[in-house]
Amino acid sequence: MKIYADCERRVYGDGLLVGDSGYAIKPYLITPLSNPNNPAEHLFNEAQIRTRNPIERCFGTKFGKIKSTLYD
Repeated sequence: MKIYADCERRVYGDGLLVGDSGYAIKPYLITPLSNPNNPAEHLFNEAQIRTRNPIERCFGTKFGKIKSTLYD
């Protein structure tokens, strides 16, 4: 995948990707903390999830329309 390769080579500089807990930890990928221990860590997880969810909905809608078109 081109984005993955570009991130590995740091093409985007200090740019970050937002991912869910299914992704491996990478220096350019922000994932939720698996065991938040204090209010700040819980707040981080909430903010990370609130940032990720609209992006996932956009891609889900986009790819759902493409899939629907392909299989109709």
